Amino acid sequence: MLLWSHWWLIVSQLRPACSRQRTFLWLAVTLAAMAVRRDLGGVTSFVRALGLKAACYG
Repeated sequence: MLLWSHWWLIVSQLRPACSRQRTFLWLAVTLAAMAVRRDLGGVTSFVRALGLKAACYG
């Protein structure tokens, strides 16, 4: 968990790059998915890596 705490401290520095909180949170989700995905199947690999359901991103 300590690794993710450090990861969040780094990612939170990108907050000024997004004008809306929701946009920043989607940026954080995307970066997390890039960090943990196992395949290179494009955007669908992000969805699989985080186990997102359609209601989360529809």
